Amino acid sequence: MNWKMKILITEKQYKKLTKEEVKCKCGHSWEVKKDDKHPNLCHDCGWDSESKKYNNKELLNFWKDK
Repeated sequence: MNWKMKILITEKQYKKLTKEEVKCKCGHSWEVKKDDKHPNLCHDCGWDSESKKYNNKELLNFWKDK
């Protein structure tokens, strides 16, 4: 038999599964934007959730351009 199961998830769960939303270890979270040069960089503390290290240089560049 071929059984198919449908699973219902919330929009927040979908965003986490599809990487549309990133959550930093500092607690800050944000939606990924297509034109973002560093989509995994937390603009609050500088943690890069992809490389798993702080990137203060890019954090300063982000705030310098604002």
